[in-house]
Amino acid sequence: MRSLAITLFIIGALPFASGIVYYLVDYRRTGELYREKLPWFPIIISGWVLAAAGVLIGMFTTPG
Repeated sequence: MRSLAITLFIIGALPFASGIVYYLVDYRRTGELYREKLPWFPIIISGWVLAAAGVLIGMFTTPG
């Protein structure tokens, strides 16, 4: 279970962080945050959910 939790966290944290960085770079470039044509918002949400699931699984299945 510990490896599943770590894997879920990594799989979720990477798209979450890359989506945030992409939005910030795009905002710096265009001056407009959350443009309609960018599909990164669902990627950020799904990454956050996967990372949160990994953290919760790790918290509830690791003894101690």
